[in-house]
Amino acid sequence: MYSRIWFIVLLSIGFNETYSQMEITFPVSRVVFQRDNQNTASFNVAGDYSVELDKVDARLIPMQVGQGESTDWQTISTVAKGIFSGTITGKGGWYKLEVRGFKSGSVVIETSLDRVGIGEVFLVAGQSNAEGQLTYPGAEIGTTEDRVSCIDFVEYVFDENLLPFKFSQLGNFTKLGPYNPVPWYWARLGEKLCKKLNVPVLFYGNALGGSSVEWWAQSANGVDLRQQHPLFIKVAGMPYRGMQGSLQHYASRTGIRAVLWHQGESDVNMPSQDYFKFLKTIIEKSRKDVEHDNLTWVVARVGNVSGQNQVASQVPNVYQGPNTDESIPDIPQFRYIGHFANEGLNLAASIWFESLNDAFFKNSTPKNSTPLLPLTIECANGPSNQIELRPIDGLNNYRWTDGNFSKNRAVQEGKYICRAQNNSGFAYFTQSIAIDQSFFKIPSIRINGPTGFCENTKPSVLSVDVSNNIRWNTNELSSSIIPQTSGTYFVTRRNIYGCSYESNAISVDIFPVPKVNIIANKETAICQGDSITLFADNDFTSYQWSTGDEAKSIKVKKTDEYSLKVKNNFGCESITANLKVEVKENVEIPEIIRNGIYYIEAKNLNSKLSADYYIWTNNSEKINDKEAILKTKESGIYAVKAVKEYTLFNNKKLICYSPFSKNITIEINFLDKFGIYPNPSEDGKIYLEALDETENVKIQIYDLKGFLYYETNIDKIDKKIKLDLSSFPPNNYILKLNGLNINESKRFILR
Repeated sequence: MYSRIWFIVLLSIGFNETYSQMEITFPVSRVVFQRDNQNTASFNVAGDYSVELDKVDARLIPMQVGQGESTDWQTISTVAKGIFSGTITGKGGWYKLEVRGFKSGSVVIETSLDRVGIGEVFLVAGQSNAEGQLTYPGAEIGTTEDRVSCIDFVEYVFDENLLPFKFSQLGNFTKLGPYNPVPWYWARLGEKLCKKLNVPVLFYGNALGGSSVEWWAQSANGVDLRQQHPLFIKVAGMPYRGMQGSLQHYASRTGIRAVLWHQGESDVNMPSQDYFKFLKTIIEKSRKDVEHDNLTWVVARVGNVSGQNQVASQVPNVYQGPNTDESIPDIPQFRYIGHFANEGLNLAASIWFESLNDAFFKNSTPKNSTPLLPLTIECANGPSNQIELRPIDGLNNYRWTDGNFSKNRAVQEGKYICRAQNNSGFAYFTQSIAIDQSFFKIPSIRINGPTGFCENTKPSVLSVDVSNNIRWNTNELSSSIIPQTSGTYFVTRRNIYGCSYESNAISVDIFPVPKVNIIANKETAICQGDSITLFADNDFTSYQWSTGDEAKSIKVKKTDEYSLKVKNNFGCESITANLKVEVKENVEIPEIIRNGIYYIEAKNLNSKLSADYYIWTNNSEKINDKEAILKTKESGIYAVKAVKEYTLFNNKKLICYSPFSKNITIEINFLDKFGIYPNPSEDGKIYLEALDETENVKIQIYDLKGFLYYETNIDKIDKKIKLDLSSFPPNNYILKLNGLNINESKRFILR
């Protein structure tokens, strides 16, 4: 039988159709989980994510004050490979479910889901007064109570593959799915229960108008009734198949308090023992299908009250429902062709409400929600754009949303849920997983410039077309990097499922920058008129001097800071090298003037720079005398050049020479041992010069008559001796010089 039991494909599970970074896929909005008799329920919270997480917390916050009790944050799951699943526990109420994801102790993502209920869940079954139709007056009226939920879906050609796990408010004109077309009086009952219990209420509708309890029992035993009752039965397995679908598809995940059975109008004349037997068969089958031996039934008394009372008294955990035959009169105000209508719907809700009293909620045994089927994810061995989904072992009839029957599935883009059954046919469901093809994207890297570049130029940047869960082979994690060394670069992307994908590789060459120094063939301080040669200290492909020259070396004569850039064979340009050259000023060419009979003097008449010393030559031979005044002792051609000496920063000396002066010819009469200059003297002052150095000298001056005018003794004549004779009268005089190696006289004139 179970080989043909329907499989529920959640074509409209209520996903957001975009793939967000974190999505709650279970529960869905407006679902209600059955609470236990201590007003508590635990249910799965599951979802998927696309960012790296290591923990997920959840909590419940009442939608309105007084509609439940807030919970603290509860760690519901450590995460693995893109999905999370765990359990949260709360008290009865109507909640916002908040979920947050952690990475390394910090919250990195949050999401929430409004209207998640912990309350009461009922399955409605029976015939037309449980089902309702739009033709019955008032049947379309729902409730404004936000906490009454339903499946707003009906498909009479019942197909489990089309059943949605999507909930709605049971408002006006909504359907009470999966099989009933109108809110009927169940919306009004739900509103009453919400107000009394202060918890949300969920109804599943599985009644079939005109059906007999015998049909339900026969179909529960696998009898196909389509040929016997073609007007009512359109699908094999109905009418019980619809109940079975709700129990195994919906109640398995939400839990359930009770089946509310309202049927009997078609079986008024059926023997009560037969009614008892058929209904007992249905109850037992329902309990087996939902795997809850004490699944509560509440049986309304209608049509075959005796049989129904017998069921309530003899079958465990079956409660008497309202006696609608007695309570709702068959008059237009309450009924329409035998069916409840108008005030009859209000009355039906009220008497059902009275039946679901405090004792019922205290003593009935609810069925809790069944945990989701564990699901693991592995990287597929086949194509790189797939992962393998692996539900837990130990079940039968695995089937996926796309109709695939394999237990383990290699899948790519899409949304998937797997259903599996145990040996009794009870269904388990995995959480939903949404897979986007972008998760399998093989990263591609590119470079925004040349693959070879110089290390001192603007570098090329490597970038990858994905931004998360990437690692370069340099261990960098950003989506763009600047290569630091020559080599091959690539990215490995590890998607959220743990599958690794390697990008293309790009080889990068980072060329070295040439290093150059300027060297000189001499000290970088030179004399005016001199030159210095500057060189690059190595061989390069090209040279660019600040002078515009492009040779390896240049010759310069000016004070300046000279710079050089070079390029190597990769075309990389060096940092600029600099070298300062300083040209020192020379003393101007000196002029030689006579400064006595034997003395000549070097004069720099127009120079602002004074010479430190001089170099004299006679007949081109250097004279060992550096003074500005030179005593000539030999006849010859004399010349002189000025010398300036500079102390450099390294304490070395730089000596700069002027050009040689014009020559002066000196004639020396070696017979004259001394001379008088000037002669004649206009101002009475004369200079006495001896050719050779003379010691112990007596100087005497006479007039021509032999009168001694002047006499003095000096130790030595080794330079010019100045005699001031301005007190002498103008006349002709004779100067007599008598010394160690001289005894001569000379005539001179004072004017």
